[in-house]
Amino acid sequence: MLLWLDAANSTLATGSVSLWPDQSGNAMHAAQPLLGHQPTAGTTNGKRFVQFDGVDDYLNLPSGFGDFTNGLSLFAVVRFDTDNFCPAILQLSNGSEIDDISFQRETGQGMAYEVLAASFMSGTGALPIGASRLVTMTHSAAAVATFRINGVQTKNQGFALPESKTRGQNFIGHTLYSPCDEFGGVIHEILFYKRELVPSEVAVVEGYLQSKWGCCQ
Repeated sequence: MLLWLDAANSTLATGSVSLWPDQSGNAMHAAQPLLGHQPTAGTTNGKRFVQFDGVDDYLNLPSGFGDFTNGLSLFAVVRFDTDNFCPAILQLSNGSEIDDISFQRETGQGMAYEVLAASFMSGTGALPIGASRLVTMTHSAAAVATFRINGVQTKNQGFALPESKTRGQNFIGHTLYSPCDEFGGVIHEILFYKRELVPSEVAVVEGYLQSKWGCCQ
């Protein structure tokens, strides 16, 4: 595991979020020192969340995220509340279109996974505004990428792995792509691994997230 951000983390303060602690053990904490750009944490119906305003809220991640020779796996429980243009929930790069890895919503309400100039999109209509979704992306060492939304496979295809390079401009809820907008909505939890999880492992993680957040079946 590379990164684990959980809104239910007891050390995450309610209100403005200056630090979202990483629970992976890698100290990849998401931080925002600027008050005007901090998202907010709170609770609704007993479920914790981190809310981004879709204008200028985002969090910075430390340098790293360099070795994906064994593939990668991303799990995120998210809700998009604004119909912004190509907002990213997670982007790792060394600058706009430089060594970039991006997970973002695209026109047509689909999820896109972008590596450099290549983009791979889930089925359209998968991410409607105002509805929580469990987004799963696995990318194998054999360079096959697979999208799953709410535990259902939507698409897979051959897709080149990210190059092994340390990335220094890394964000939650922010993109360096022009003219893409900021993420507006809620993130409950993100788990990110530096290898492809096998189907039995994917099922365990998805079951854990669906049970925990009471959504995304």
